[in-house]
Amino acid sequence: MEINTQWRADAFEVMRRTSNLVYLLLTKRPQNIVKLADAAGGLPKNAALGTTVEDQKRADANLPALKVAKIETSPLFTFGSFEPLLGPIIIPPAFMPDWVITGGETDQGGHKARPTKPDWFRSLRDQAAKSNVPFHHKQNGEWVSVSEVAGVGIHFQFEDGATVRRIGKKLSGRTIDGVTHDAFPILSSLSLPCKENGETVTPSQQMAVPHDPTEAMIDAALRVDWECDGDERAAAINVWHAMYAAATEADNA
Repeated sequence: MEINTQWRADAFEVMRRTSNLVYLLLTKRPQNIVKLADAAGGLPKNAALGTTVEDQKRADANLPALKVAKIETSPLFTFGSFEPLLGPIIIPPAFMPDWVITGGETDQGGHKARPTKPDWFRSLRDQAAKSNVPFHHKQNGEWVSVSEVAGVGIHFQFEDGATVRRIGKKLSGRTIDGVTHDAFPILSSLSLPCKENGETVTPSQQMAVPHDPTEAMIDAALRVDWECDGDERAAAINVWHAMYAAATEADNA
């Protein structure tokens, strides 16, 4: 479905007006980012760009396109949503996004989730660490390694013998080898403005909220008088942390 250019331009204007929020713009077609952003008046400075990557074929097509979009549009940062992860992926260092997010597939209506091999998560975790890129593991999906749970159930065996069991999204959890990975970008030297004496300045540190803001959040943001130093700013950062934790908990409910 073709989206009206004015609709996108209006959305970008809302983003500019709420400059103390970070917007995560995720697409399956990063090849279109530059053209569509230009047509809508340019990418807002508080927008981050991401692309969905399910397997190596999609990685080879989308990650280079995301890098081009980064060069041409100067987003706040880039991110790769490796969810649902359906195959092993090697990310060339030149095309490593600024944030790596992984997740297994979950049931959607009549569509039953396909299994993800735990080693695929581990590989992306390790690649992100090697590149000093924050890594966030959202969920394991409906399947986990048989070594992690006891009991019977539907099994799936990969070609190398690795076996996973279908136990459901809630029971599968969101840890890798018993560790929860909640890293997300710390916007230390990026242009995320806050207000001081009516002037826009760059904060020394601000946190990204990895979910689209609700109307109430936007309304609150328009009224906030940001302070870039002291207790008020620290309290604001704590609010973003709380929002992030609540959103993550809701995702896993």
